[in-house]
Amino acid sequence: MVNPVTVMKMLNERKKFMANHPHFFDFFVNAFGKGVDKDTEIELSIRRPGEETASSKIKIKESDLKLFQELQELIN
Repeated sequence: MVNPVTVMKMLNERKKFMANHPHFFDFFVNAFGKGVDKDTEIELSIRRPGEETASSKIKIKESDLKLFQELQELIN
């Protein structure tokens, strides 16, 4: 069960993030806002100052779709 107070805090942080990074959020909404299908590949990279880039890739399974549907509701 999700705590409603936590959700409200997260939505507030979402607004700040959108204001700080509008291009990234637009990308995120375009990529995930219309849903994710089975066999979609997602690759994520992160580069911290002074460190090598770390990345990971996944291929969405049928069992992952419910999570992405829930995330889609949070985005839109």
